[in-house]
Amino acid sequence: MADHGGKAASPAELEKRVMRFCTGEGYQGGEWPKWTGSSPTYIKRRFGELSIEDQAAAERWRDAFLAKAKSQGVKTPMPVGNYFRDKAWQGLSETEMARAIAARERGAVEGGGLPSASRPEGWAVAMGPEFSACLHEVLLKGPEHPEHVPNGDLWLAIHLNRAWPRVAKLHQLASMKRGIVLPARLHGLKHAMEFVPEGTNGWEAWESEYKRRGWPAWPRHDGMKGMYFPIGGPESLAAFEDMLTPQKETMA
Repeated sequence: MADHGGKAASPAELEKRVMRFCTGEGYQGGEWPKWTGSSPTYIKRRFGELSIEDQAAAERWRDAFLAKAKSQGVKTPMPVGNYFRDKAWQGLSETEMARAIAARERGAVEGGGLPSASRPEGWAVAMGPEFSACLHEVLLKGPEHPEHVPNGDLWLAIHLNRAWPRVAKLHQLASMKRGIVLPARLHGLKHAMEFVPEGTNGWEAWESEYKRRGWPAWPRHDGMKGMYFPIGGPESLAAFEDMLTPQKETMA
């Protein structure tokens, strides 16, 4: 499927893309089940409300989403308009995406004849160096709602969701082993991150720094043996923050 993520499409082109999406023209996954039961106007409006990047991602992961539904025995997945509205493709796990990518690379077809897709441009894997650069940028900005920060250093999910929604979102993505699309400037900071193994002096120094700053502990998932942090230890955070100064916006 072609990538339309570069520039805004005309209304006529958007309508063509939506129709191809629904009918399966140009896709190997076939027609979206029972899409004709939805209002075409509603479907087009929901697609048009997406950013250019999300429109491309919705198309790129369409067949992988349908393949997952079929593998789970779901005969009628959610309506197309709701798929756009809820950005349902983001529910695909890192494992499912990797499986789809591997299938495409070997020219295979998975999920009963449904094709796989390629990773979106700007994709960063969960807890990789770019992902961690994003997390530390958000941490350095401070909580969006300081009034909900807990007393002490015990961050419960309710505190995180209320006080620091952006950090909560990144923690959720990490716990599900899902990645995120990040701007090029954060990918450019990959060289500024280093992997710190758990149990080392560097690891303990970062634990202490997080507690000193009142930051929630970093997200963990099975198999993690360390984490990426700015190179140079906690003393390097000021220099790392300087690298972020030109642009501050990270996540929508």
